[in-house]
Amino acid sequence: MTARGSRHAVIRIRNTVMRKPIIVLAVIAIIGVIVSEAYAGTASPSVLVSGMVNTMCVVGGTGTLAFGTLDADTNSSGATATFAGMTLWCTRNDSVAFSVSNGHTYSGSTRNLKDSGTNLIPYTVSFTTPVAGQGRNDITTMITNLNLTASIASGALNQVPAGSYSDTVVLTITY
Repeated sequence: MTARGSRHAVIRIRNTVMRKPIIVLAVIAIIGVIVSEAYAGTASPSVLVSGMVNTMCVVGGTGTLAFGTLDADTNSSGATATFAGMTLWCTRNDSVAFSVSNGHTYSGSTRNLKDSGTNLIPYTVSFTTPVAGQGRNDITTMITNLNLTASIASGALNQVPAGSYSDTVVLTITY
């Protein structure tokens, strides 16, 4: 090898060695620009938040219309039973309608309490409908506003024998 040939070899080594750091620095600089642009500024996108409240009613307990102890003398002017024992709540401000079935011992156009035989005591049922939902925090107002009562008319007990009388009606809640 001549002096000239060895000189070129040295120069090539230097140029190759020098180029690598320059390329590495250039790549680092480009990445830095890209990353800094990705984090530059702010954005404030809107995010929709939504929910749907369903119409619903929840019934708790078992309702009763209990006349208690009856007799023809004490109840000569009739008797009234007020609905008790059940809680109800419905979605606030929803209109809630109620209906009451005729019962198991309905005859003609009359609901009847029946003993274990064939004896009957006629009774009527009254209530207020529709009633507005009161929301979950108020589980008694709807039942109070329903004002469900049962009544035995004056004189209905005059000719019935002693015994236990009952009937079952179904309260339907439509919401």
